[in-house]
Amino acid sequence: MKMTAVLFDLDGTLVDSSNDIASNLNRTLNDLGFGELPKELVMSHVGYGAPYLVEKCLSEFLPPVEISKALIDEGLAIFREHYLAHLIDETKPYPRAIEFLQALDGIPLGIISNKPEAVVHGVLHALEMDRYFRFMFGQDSTAWKKPDPRVIHYGLVKLGIPYSKSVWFVGDSFVDIHAARAAKVTAVAIMHGYTPVDQLKAEKPDILVKDFLELMAYL
Repeated sequence: MKMTAVLFDLDGTLVDSSNDIASNLNRTLNDLGFGELPKELVMSHVGYGAPYLVEKCLSEFLPPVEISKALIDEGLAIFREHYLAHLIDETKPYPRAIEFLQALDGIPLGIISNKPEAVVHGVLHALEMDRYFRFMFGQDSTAWKKPDPRVIHYGLVKLGIPYSKSVWFVGDSFVDIHAARAAKVTAVAIMHGYTPVDQLKAEKPDILVKDFLELMAYL
């Protein structure tokens, strides 16, 4: 299939960071005086960015009226500090992810994540994956975040490429599929991430694959 650019989500798509997300979130909760949450519960709140993640995890301990913006901001600052100190304790690329990036040689690539920008850059640099991308957006890199399609369009402006179905957006969640569909690019969903497969199928992405090995066939 013709491709003019390929954009990627990060967590659950290119890298399995679930253990580090849960560990750093629980370090944050401990610092705030709360208990820890099971990994599965933490990961159920992943996708809309760190502020949403912190707020939803706090809601497991406090009623909404007691979760102030100041508390969320404090939690975000602590979470960011812990994450920058524990970027890739257990995070690693998914099988064949590097091979797939290498196979896209000559095609402009970008990252659009709802993770904080400093953490996005830190993780990709630590894994020696930043070399593959023309830009690496986190939730605070632009005025928009997924599923707002403008963040995809802004990335394509940086690449000098118009949006079209020849642009792929590869992700593992309904947030990624909604963003790609709204941006009028090809929505590619990969099933090895954090979203239940039945939910991904229900969203009817343009391409649905199990892993990067299966996606390689489209090249």
